[in-house]
Amino acid sequence: MANGNQTSHLTALKDVSGCQELHKAFKFLYGHEHVEEEVFIRFLGERRDELQSTIEQKTARLAEIWNLNHDEEESAGDVYECEHKVLVRLRKRLEVITGLLLDLRQGLTEKEDNISILDVYD
Repeated sequence: MANGNQTSHLTALKDVSGCQELHKAFKFLYGHEHVEEEVFIRFLGERRDELQSTIEQKTARLAEIWNLNHDEEESAGDVYECEHKVLVRLRKRLEVITGLLLDLRQGLTEKEDNISILDVYD
């Protein structure tokens, strides 16, 4: 059996949760983490949507620049190159955010499964 010094983190969790039973304290923790992750997912989803909109706008502008007569608009080639670099980076960022959202959603499912497992002890 562990003494108080060896279980200081568990004791703190029990105090914060108001539950002295280990499974209830962890259900509290998983529930709290679940809510925090839902908020983060909403935030990232909003940023992803804004980024997608930005990418669509830049893609449309890039198409217009491509169609310019480069003899009449001397900077068109350089502007195209600059915008293309930005667009590539934004698409990579969108890919990372999309992957993170998928991982976070899988984490929510895992937390729900963990809570279900601990429900057996109630």
